[in-house]
Amino acid sequence: MDLSGADADSDGYYGTAFYGTDCNDTNASINPGAAELCNSLDDNCAGKIDEGAQTTFYKDSDGDGDGQAGATALACSVPSGYAANSGDCNDANAAINPGAKEACNSIDDNCDGTIDEGAQTTFYKDGDGDGYGQTGTTTLACIVPSGYAAKSGDCNAADTAVYPGALEACDSKDNNCDGLTDEGVQTTFYRDADGDGYGVGTVTRLACTAPTGYASESGDCDDSDPAAFPDATETCNGKDDNCNGAIDDNAKTTFYADSDGDGYGDSVRPADACAAPTGYVTDNSDCNDADRNTHPGALEVCDGRDNNCDATIDEGVQTTYYQDADGDTYGNAAVTKSGCERPVGYAASSADCDDTSASIHPGATESCNSIDDNCDGQTDDGVKTRFYADTDDDGYGDDQNTIDSCSRLQGYVSVGGDCNDQASAIYPGAPETCDGLDEDCDGQIDEDVQTTFYADSDGDNYGDPQNAMQGCQPPEGYLDSDTDCNDTARTSIPELLMCAATASIKTATATTWAATRPIRTETASRRHKATAMTQILRPTRTHPRRATAKTMTATARSTIWTPTPMVRSRWPAEVPTAMTRMPGCSPVRKSNAMASTTTAMGRWMIGTSIWTATSM
Repeated sequence: MDLSGADADSDGYYGTAFYGTDCNDTNASINPGAAELCNSLDDNCAGKIDEGAQTTFYKDSDGDGDGQAGATALACSVPSGYAANSGDCNDANAAINPGAKEACNSIDDNCDGTIDEGAQTTFYKDGDGDGYGQTGTTTLACIVPSGYAAKSGDCNAADTAVYPGALEACDSKDNNCDGLTDEGVQTTFYRDADGDGYGVGTVTRLACTAPTGYASESGDCDDSDPAAFPDATETCNGKDDNCNGAIDDNAKTTFYADSDGDGYGDSVRPADACAAPTGYVTDNSDCNDADRNTHPGALEVCDGRDNNCDATIDEGVQTTYYQDADGDTYGNAAVTKSGCERPVGYAASSADCDDTSASIHPGATESCNSIDDNCDGQTDDGVKTRFYADTDDDGYGDDQNTIDSCSRLQGYVSVGGDCNDQASAIYPGAPETCDGLDEDCDGQIDEDVQTTFYADSDGDNYGDPQNAMQGCQPPEGYLDSDTDCNDTARTSIPELLMCAATASIKTATATTWAATRPIRTETASRRHKATAMTQILRPTRTHPRRATAKTMTATARSTIWTPTPMVRSRWPAEVPTAMTRMPGCSPVRKSNAMASTTTAMGRWMIGTSIWTATSM
């Protein structure tokens, strides 16, 4: 047999083609004697892949690097969701694993089978709640239990003011628990025989409060005199009152000679004494002790002297004058002189705004000349004329478009009030026409030019006086007649039927018309009625007892109503008039209209007799 090529990879093993045991004769690292590696290959030709070379990995659900011992997987590298370490006692919490630091939280954080070991704190029984406990009474816990404190060393568990670090007070207690009582807080008191609050430094006692006959201050130079002690007021009495070793020091007063008797002394002539010598005062500010009118506080006058001794002459009393170059008695504020009298060419006022023109000064009459004549800071104020833009050239301008000027400009007028400056027919005083516009600019439209129109509901060309509206043109269903007394029936035509008979009294006239009680008469037509009116002639002096009546009958084609006679009735100084109201007119044949009467009073003097219409 030709064995050339039987060991192609020269690893010492024939390939299977030559009945050898090398399962991959192209790779020298793969042969029956090779060590099995974890590489997804059958390195030792045992017919298995990676056997004995894989690693055990553990399920790691919380991703903390430690897995569960009971959930494993074999692999060459860590599969996703697995870890190389086991022992995780809570695989749902990444903070709990064998390498975690034990925290004081009632949980076994490091999976060692013990909870909070080494993480708890020692707390001390704190009976008085001052934040410090007793060293001998302790407990372990994660947080401070009730009645315990994190600090120990309290030497009195029943006193909240006693604990380590407390401020030591002078109260016969060991407040700071250092084993000493009142250390460093007692006061040294000094024997005070005279009771002036100061003791003798050679006789002392330590205490929290001053013992009887002792004082907290020392330095008394005479413990038998209660008026002599340190800081006492030194008086001029030949004694050392303030215990500073000097007698009457700073107790004497310095007085100054006052030769002119003005109450102010000469500073160059002093004298120290307990009381003022004759001719001396305590003040030393007189600048002229020979003139009693010259002293501090004196009234400064403009006389070339320092009257009030302030080292300044005539201060505050001189007058400032201003150069008046134009001689208008008002000066230039920039050029001044001060003095007791006004210099020539100067003025007392500084308000001149132009010292080169005598006509320009405060109080001058302002002219319309683009100059501030009266120096009030404004030019032509109060003298300009207001002009109004007149776009439509009707002689009236627009109040909202004005200009103030010394002369009228093109397109402007001096009269405003134009409510429409785009229409020349619209201006104040223009004739108002019925067109929906306010021609005369009085704020009203079509006032006094509209027509009253009345509703004609029945279409008989007569309108209802109770249903009216105004306008320039009649609205649909309206007209300018108001004589229809029944606008629901076309047959009720005013010229042929009077549905209500009325009358009026005209005083001081010869003839009076009054409606009287109707009486029916027949005519050829029965469809309409008319109204009869009675003319009552004025009584005469010769016939005061009877008035002559004459009937005026309206022409109609139906029943005619005639009046009844009148009788006399006495009535003081008044003439009443009877008036007949006919509530309705019936078109039915031979029907009577119902009449009712009211009485009105009218003045008509007829001597002593009064005439009235008869009862209706």
